[in-house]
Amino acid sequence: MNAEKISITPAIENDEDLAALVLRAESILADEVKLAGDARWDAVLDDNQRTVLQLRITDTAGGEATRQFMPAELAPAQDRRFRERLRTIADAV
Repeated sequence: MNAEKISITPAIENDEDLAALVLRAESILADEVKLAGDARWDAVLDDNQRTVLQLRITDTAGGEATRQFMPAELAPAQDRRFRERLRTIADAV
């Protein structure tokens, strides 16, 4: 990703397990999303009060897209599915 900035919120930085998943996911993000702009990872609660990882991507033209991922989706065994979902967010920006 030719991102100007990839940021991780304190909610993720302060959780060792989530931080490890997101840091690993950043290299996949860089491979799959080719756009200029910013990416921001956050940990939020979904409608069922489960912690999910939210990725928000914005481009320099003002486009943006947000997707939520269950932490398990960022595990190595789910790389193919994660890559597919990243492509959909890139297409939505």
